[in-house]
Amino acid sequence: MHDSKGEKQQSVWGFDVEPDGEDTLLVHHFRMDAPTEGIRGITAEMDTDAKRRFFEEWGEKVAGDLAETLRRIRTVIEKTV
Repeated sequence: MHDSKGEKQQSVWGFDVEPDGEDTLLVHHFRMDAPTEGIRGITAEMDTDAKRRFFEEWGEKVAGDLAETLRRIRTVIEKTV
């Protein structure tokens, strides 16, 4: 990901997919070394409690987004096998 100035941010998502006998193993990787520009902007004016609520809600959203991504990856993998 890049910020509004085009500079790389330290937020990297990835998936590795490999055969595992009769099945397929999918490993999800995520790394965020420093908060992204967006996260810094969203939380800049928040107090500690508001930040806690935001990250709880964001975590739930990300979990849902990840589940949908996994469903889509599974569909692609199953079509190619």
